[in-house]
Amino acid sequence: MKTIVIATDFSEGSKDAARYGYHLAQQVRSNVLLCHAIIIPAEIPQSGLILWQDEEYELLLDDSAAALRDFKEVLDNSLPATGFHPVISCRSQPGIMANVVKAMAATPDSELVVSGTHQGGVLSDLLLGNHASNLIDSADKPVLLVAPGTKFRPVKKIAFATEFNDPENDLKHIYQLVYWARQLNAEVLLVHICSTKNESPVLKDNIADYLVDISNNADYPNIFYRLIRNDRVDEGLEWICDHGQVDMLAMVHQPRNLFGELFAHSHTKQMAGHLQLPLLVFPGTRS
Repeated sequence: MKTIVIATDFSEGSKDAARYGYHLAQQVRSNVLLCHAIIIPAEIPQSGLILWQDEEYELLLDDSAAALRDFKEVLDNSLPATGFHPVISCRSQPGIMANVVKAMAATPDSELVVSGTHQGGVLSDLLLGNHASNLIDSADKPVLLVAPGTKFRPVKKIAFATEFNDPENDLKHIYQLVYWARQLNAEVLLVHICSTKNESPVLKDNIADYLVDISNNADYPNIFYRLIRNDRVDEGLEWICDHGQVDMLAMVHQPRNLFGELFAHSHTKQMAGHLQLPLLVFPGTRS
């Protein structure tokens, strides 16, 4: 059975993300690997003067294992007694969070990583360069970022935001998204955000054929298209999240694409608090 890897540092925000990921696993009938990266003093700047005893190191491992077991019990008890219950495995390992999670998600059965963000919203956290940012930079699997306080609700519509500069390259990620949408019985809304001056006449003329090809090849009819004309990517995203009746936003992390442009501008911090939807990030092609 497939597995969803859920990272936690036991903060309230990461617990909110773990609860969301656990209920998502229940909806798609996947098991869960609940993992914790133990940050030891050697990884903290200017910690070289600290003498780290083996006994203290073992104590950290024991504390982490105990905390994981306690939280596993909380998650197990959060679902009704009847129905599918994801099997939860627990693992802790010393190291930097992004590296630990990437290693734990390297198995063939792991298909998604779920991580929380700190207060301030998904986008502002990434701009601050925290653990979530490092995770999406290094991840080989899709990463679902969940903001603090997010409550799980059945996912009925997922918006895939792109500039459609390379429609053929977008296809593989759209097909990945369709895989999840099929399990969730959700619609896929392809959101094309661009200014009028940058709108591709070729794509505009052929978009109907493009959508038909996607639906036929994916054998999934619930795929729709929405063009949003806006010179600012963040405003376009904010509009679709506020007015598009979507439950999740999906993007591809690629340097110099829409995602890269979004996180290169500090003005996105101003709208980060409005984007409380879970953000599904697909890793792009590595150079």
